[in-house]
Amino acid sequence: MPRWWDKIRKAFSGKPQASKQEPARWLSVEDSDNPFDVPILDLMVTQTFVATSGDPEVAERSVSWAGNLGDGFDTQALLQLEPIDCAIELPAAPELPNGLLYTPRSMDVKWVIAWRDGHIIAARSWTGAVEAVVEATHRGQTMTVHKIYVNEDSALNSGDVGHAFDWLLRCHALDQKLPFPADESTTGMLAEIPSVAFSLFGNVIFCAAHDWNPGPAKVPLRSDGRIIAAVQDDDLQAVAAAVRAGERIDAESTCVGYSALHLANREKEPRALRALGRPWRRSGEARRPSNTRTASGLRPQGTPRVV
Repeated sequence: MPRWWDKIRKAFSGKPQASKQEPARWLSVEDSDNPFDVPILDLMVTQTFVATSGDPEVAERSVSWAGNLGDGFDTQALLQLEPIDCAIELPAAPELPNGLLYTPRSMDVKWVIAWRDGHIIAARSWTGAVEAVVEATHRGQTMTVHKIYVNEDSALNSGDVGHAFDWLLRCHALDQKLPFPADESTTGMLAEIPSVAFSLFGNVIFCAAHDWNPGPAKVPLRSDGRIIAAVQDDDLQAVAAAVRAGERIDAESTCVGYSALHLANREKEPRALRALGRPWRRSGEARRPSNTRTASGLRPQGTPRVV
């Protein structure tokens, strides 16, 4: 039995909400409420819950990840563990700067996911505690996961860890709607106390299954790097610093693939919009002629209009 379940059982032991819950039911492939081609454990009760916390610090942290670059996560302890080999391939944007692959926007979501220097980091959004680190390779438009380092107390140990991490990425960063892959022991526990599913995965989880065959993802992994954070803050100096550090203004953000320029225009951030139109030079680059249009199609500030 997974160690994480021992902790959950103790946490829920004796609580009225646990004893009053109706067990979750299995839906057959033929059931009209089952949109999948495999039997699923119906956990739609998670969509009726609202997460709260009596700790103001926890509540604030859970919704304050926007603009974070994931550079504060402590991964050292997990990287000392024995890794689990796996082979996960997902589509990815050609440019993937260090930053968040998934940013939780409410307390009802329990995970935050970052990409940093060849590692994908999955942490609890309420605490910032890292539960899994994976070694991954980003080449062209493909992300390949090779090894997973996972906390032995993590709910990702619900059967096949590779399948569980694949689900976590797809259903958070790629916004897919898929059954959570779990073994018989885990589904038995979730059926007994369905609200545990919400505690572990928030309202992202709505059903579970023993089978895992997700099919191809339709959108790529994208990240919000320094330049996206700078644009969201309308920080002119940070925009310039990010570009000079090598971040591209055309890198796709997690906001439906918008670039920094798109976001600056969408959010009506005039300072950032003007900054992105400037011909910022990276180290070693020659200065552009003052009448050269930038990649964004905007003239550098101060360039006269040619008529």
